[in-house]
Amino acid sequence: RRARRRGARSRRLASLGVWTPADGVRVKEGDGADVIVLELTQPPTADVTVELGTTLPGHEGQLLFALEANTLVYADALAVTFPRAAWSEPIEVKVKAVDDDVVEGPHVVQIALTVTSADPRYEGLPVPPLRAAVEDDDVAAVIVSDPREAPQTRVMVCDGQVPPSVLSYATDEATPVRAHVWLAGAPPGSDEVVVELASSDVNWMVLSPTSGAAQRARL
Repeated sequence: RRARRRGARSRRLASLGVWTPADGVRVKEGDGADVIVLELTQPPTADVTVELGTTLPGHEGQLLFALEANTLVYADALAVTFPRAAWSEPIEVKVKAVDDDVVEGPHVVQIALTVTSADPRYEGLPVPPLRAAVEDDDVAAVIVSDPREAPQTRVMVCDGQVPPSVLSYATDEATPVRAHVWLAGAPPGSDEVVVELASSDVNWMVLSPTSGAAQRARL
């Protein structure tokens, strides 16, 4: 992808140049990485360190960073240093999304850049945060299965309203039947998911720990 540069080069003012793809930083959980290129615009009188991280409130733990030269080591924060003697060499940073199990949908994360140096022109240099678009790979769904027919399962995708799903059992009166219920992805924050199990025959719906024709389970 073509790169877009943020931060103008100046002959008088020291600044941090930030290159991103033309359509911004875009990453998908569990699939590849994007790149950010950093460079200094003026020779410093001391080493300059730039720290990248998703440290803004509500964005923690969403992205991972690694040096282009060492993409085997990713971390949720990364500090890169421009040596005084090699200040003009650009530094490439790889960015990828944390592949968690939380259902978040497409969302935007901000990347904070913090500059430190013994050179007062670079120390505390303000850099606007970068926006990273994250594509979620988790699905809001309830999975129901008859353990006697494992690994066969039925997945109900939750999109606003969930239609009833039917499991048919063939058994005798002396043999209890069970339904295993779980979520395909974790709900965000403290949200709860309620699944209601019901039977068309009240005599067949004896549930533990409570009894009745229906039971609501909080997952």
